[in-house]
Amino acid sequence: MGAVDAAIVTTQMMLETANLGLGTTWVGHFDPEAVVREFELPENIIPVAILPIGYPAEGAEPNPRHFERFELKDTVNFI
Repeated sequence: MGAVDAAIVTTQMMLETANLGLGTTWVGHFDPEAVVREFELPENIIPVAILPIGYPAEGAEPNPRHFERFELKDTVNFI
């Protein structure tokens, strides 16, 4: 359940970041071995997410596609 726990913690970190007036995004597609190597992480640390955190640029807005959604019937299967 380590990956699930990490996802829960990362979500909470993102919520607190917003609470502090900062912005962040979840980077989930990266090379974990490169992160370990570049940051010289010990072998017991396995990176599962990267959260760049900072102050959003003035006037920054989400990508317009952020608000696009599939129809519920296209994403949910009631068996």
